[in-house]
Amino acid sequence: MAEPSKSSSPAEQPRWQSGTGLAVGMSLGTALGLTVLDNLAVGLSLGVAVGLGLDALQARGSSTAPPQAAPTTPGAV
Repeated sequence: MAEPSKSSSPAEQPRWQSGTGLAVGMSLGTALGLTVLDNLAVGLSLGVAVGLGLDALQARGSSTAPPQAAPTTPGAV
């Protein structure tokens, strides 16, 4: 029996995964802005940029996954 193909489109990503990069980036940006840079505005803007980059990489990584070959059955043409 053939397994259904798994699509990796962002619309089919689990709901809890959407926006996790942005959340991580903003958290890191807040921490960096308050501790190292002493400027929350700079830290948050840096965090948003990092978060959007993480989300883009996450979406790109899921879309470039190699397609799985369909199983072949003996005798099928």
